[in-house]
Amino acid sequence: MKIIFALLICCIPFILSISESKQQDYGLLQPFYCVLDGKTYFIAYDGDEKFEWKHFEDGKKYGIDTDEPRRILPVDYEKIYNPNMTLLDCFEIKRDGKVGMFNYKTGEVLEPRFDYIMPSGLNATRIAYGFIDGSFYKIDASNLNELNRVDFDLRIALGELDFDVLKPGGDFFRHTYGYQFEDNPEGVDPTAVVIMPSWLEVFSLAEQTVFLNLIPDEKMKEKYQGVHKASLVSSEKKSLTDKLFTFIMDVFEEGVGIRGKYDNNQEKLVVLNKATNSLSTATLTKTDYNADLFCGSDAYRAITNQLIEVETKQYDHSRESSLRYESMETVFRYWIIKDNGEVELFKSNRYYDFTKVLKIDTRHLGGCFIRSNPDYDMNSEDDSNKLFHIKTGHLSIDDLDLMRNEIFAEYGYRFKSEKWQNYFAKKPWYKPRYDDVNDQLTEIDKANIQFILKIKKQMIGNEEKYTRPKKANYSWAG
Repeated sequence: MKIIFALLICCIPFILSISESKQQDYGLLQPFYCVLDGKTYFIAYDGDEKFEWKHFEDGKKYGIDTDEPRRILPVDYEKIYNPNMTLLDCFEIKRDGKVGMFNYKTGEVLEPRFDYIMPSGLNATRIAYGFIDGSFYKIDASNLNELNRVDFDLRIALGELDFDVLKPGGDFFRHTYGYQFEDNPEGVDPTAVVIMPSWLEVFSLAEQTVFLNLIPDEKMKEKYQGVHKASLVSSEKKSLTDKLFTFIMDVFEEGVGIRGKYDNNQEKLVVLNKATNSLSTATLTKTDYNADLFCGSDAYRAITNQLIEVETKQYDHSRESSLRYESMETVFRYWIIKDNGEVELFKSNRYYDFTKVLKIDTRHLGGCFIRSNPDYDMNSEDDSNKLFHIKTGHLSIDDLDLMRNEIFAEYGYRFKSEKWQNYFAKKPWYKPRYDDVNDQLTEIDKANIQFILKIKKQMIGNEEKYTRPKKANYSWAG
């Protein structure tokens, strides 16, 4: 959940205060500063807003000033990252989509040329590795421009990842133009700023790449809105082939927003192609307060080494919703890891496309299904009819009929029933051509058809024992 701090502070009395002792005027604004070895460094930019809440994403140019006063890095870069996060004694810098380094102690600049730069381990040292054109180059903080092509095992670096945004391994930026709060008149804005390093940005491992409202001080967390925790941790490491390496990235964020406390969690599948040093990712699960509150959390499992099944929820409250359960329903999605390491979402013409992927079982028929109550009437004498929704825990017989018939429809079966003729006639992919398609069915198709018929036979005359309908009111936050 992204928190736009400028909107949140309206809920807390404050007095705006510019820290004159920290700010130096070179004709440009200096939104952030950090103190390194007793010396203050300012991030200068060519914008005109003291409170620009899209810093480093706004198309502006940035440089670095000191408190001497002196400009030590020209205002010519689209992003300046936190110091000492990737390479000690250095700021990572970005221009035209490429990254380089600036050594704030020696003044040496490695002009941006790399796609991303990796630290040598979990914590920054005086050695880092820049990636460009399929190769890594060793970068030494003592001589930034003496580059040597080397072998670097990206698998080890990513597989051992444990990145805490509140303990980034570098130094925080602080807001130069701070807030003084009436309940804390001597303290300035408690928020810290972290710009995620280029490698996390390029690989899209984190939900956010710019944190402008971190609250690192434990005492301040009780008073102020902002991000209190944020981390990325890798787990479930596995080698699929001699070239493909996979792991799960757990992305977590916790804080206080305008609606109170929140926590967001995502689990991402990450596939590394060691031959090309390229990554492919897919979000498997994520926190969704609307869905999780009523239907439980998402879950995933590996069907094979290269097929991941995700059980999640889908809802669409628009009038054009194509969902069978327009309020919410359990769905299964499948991520395929291709031989080149790319991760691709499986898609088919079928509404229940899991019947094409694997032999299904009872787990695929249960879940959480919420639709409008057709008997809803605010003036009804029956209180249950004053409830908006009906929630069930299993697919209906009609759902099973669709699940089975769409298998035949995909092969061009000509239905005898007017109901199914009309239903599939609305599908652009449906081409009725055959009176018998049994010879075209796969073994998976045949097994699923028999399973569906078996469950339907058990449900006939006993449907509510399976579906367990319950009337209730559900509401979704906007």
